[in-house]
Amino acid sequence: MTTSTTSVSSEFLTALKKKDHYKILDLVSNRQLSMKKKFNYQRKDRLHDIGDKMTAFLLTIKYCYREDVTEKMIASGADVNAVGYEYSNPTRKRMVTPLYYAVSKSCNKELLQRLISAGADLNKFSGQMFENEEEGGSMNFNSKSCSLDFALHSQFYDPEVIDILLENGADYNIKNDSSMLPLQIAMLYNYSDAVLSLVRYGGCAKPISYSDYSPLRLMLDFDELTPDDERGSPEQSQKTQSSLLRCVNILLNGGYEVFNDSEMMDMCQSRKSERETDRTVKDVCKIINDWLYQPKDLKVLCRLSIRNILQNNHTCNPRSIYKLPIPKLLANYLNLCDLE
Repeated sequence: MTTSTTSVSSEFLTALKKKDHYKILDLVSNRQLSMKKKFNYQRKDRLHDIGDKMTAFLLTIKYCYREDVTEKMIASGADVNAVGYEYSNPTRKRMVTPLYYAVSKSCNKELLQRLISAGADLNKFSGQMFENEEEGGSMNFNSKSCSLDFALHSQFYDPEVIDILLENGADYNIKNDSSMLPLQIAMLYNYSDAVLSLVRYGGCAKPISYSDYSPLRLMLDFDELTPDDERGSPEQSQKTQSSLLRCVNILLNGGYEVFNDSEMMDMCQSRKSERETDRTVKDVCKIINDWLYQPKDLKVLCRLSIRNILQNNHTCNPRSIYKLPIPKLLANYLNLCDLE
């Protein structure tokens, strides 16, 4: 390594620590800073000296993001799919990408759009955890995730991010390390807007696709496990209940074959013979039983059939539907706009 390169690396890491955007921008603009090299950035936590091994682009996103700096880095050849490692302690590291920071560690929609425009792979796995043992062995936690999984699990969850990812080709059929699909995660967290987006894009798979976890049962189990003191005010509790029932309606109208969901069918049958039951379960079972056994409006049946045809042709998404030679009112109905 030349003295010049060493000096530039030192200048960059110092600027990073001071959050000196102007210095970093100057290094990039003058093409002094390598966009390919992985830097070892040392930092302290409460107990340990730890470090990250990442490209300048990843480090800038993580520690001193600013729109014009990252834009200049991309224009200068930064890899938007670069993989780096961050350490939570000296023996545990996580594999990360720019997309991971955009949707999991923040809700940075401008960065997300810029990464997508520059060719970010929305279906690439990262977030994988590794731990080195003192004896020299290692353990892989295999906690792999891709963009939709990141966005749904993020503490910065934003339904608009889910829409952006789906519109740009995020695969809703990718399972995470727990063998869960994005729709199951959205149902688990009672994210009705995300459920609607996933269903609109055709992410409503047959019950057999969900392994041992019925999305409806997951939602009910998670709701049942939520302590009363975490449910908030009566108004908040009512809002949660409404969102939960909306999830069920969206799933059914989106074509979910609930009749083949043995877990839910068994639950609905057992609730018929019980006098007292959980209100949420009772309401959900009523919606399902009404859907299965009450006559449906002809337009509902037509929508189910048309969406099924579109899904078989891999064109069941808002963009394709709005390109069909049909009135906008009908296109809105096919896109489940009445369930918004």
